[in-house]
Amino acid sequence: MVVMKTYIIGFFFMVFVSLLAVFLLLEKEKLPVGSKLPAINYTNARGPASIKNTNMPLIIVYFRMSCEHCRYQLTVFNNLADHIKGIDIYFLTPESDFFKMSYGIKLENLTHAKNITFGIIEKESFGQHFATQATPSLYFFNNHGTLVKKLHGETKAEKIYLLCNSLTSGRTQSRQ
Repeated sequence: MVVMKTYIIGFFFMVFVSLLAVFLLLEKEKLPVGSKLPAINYTNARGPASIKNTNMPLIIVYFRMSCEHCRYQLTVFNNLADHIKGIDIYFLTPESDFFKMSYGIKLENLTHAKNITFGIIEKESFGQHFATQATPSLYFFNNHGTLVKKLHGETKAEKIYLLCNSLTSGRTQSRQ
């Protein structure tokens, strides 16, 4: 009898978790591919700032230094920094102590490039625009400020390089 109750409870728990997963998957995207870039407020090393469409392609990278996959992604961008000119890249983190901490990762190419900006964004503020809190997350916007690609998780250098080339050559289509 006890075993039967355990199976019944387990069954209903699995049904509940499955329904919850389906609900979350069907939740409407806040910023689907084809959407325009929203005005995004963040804080850079000098103070409050915002991201706006400047008629240049741009990439927003949402990351956390505490995330192993994010540190890999930062290294990929660091290695590509000299090859991805003509694109504004914003690295945004919810970690409020980001500018005060030393993380033991060398990012010389990123920190010296004029087209790359690091900033802190409130987790809730990021969630208002992009919904996901997955890190790393990459959002590619064309020069018209239209979202053309979203990537979540570790992304290899070759894929980023190809997407950047398509952004600067104007061949990027609005497809996910």
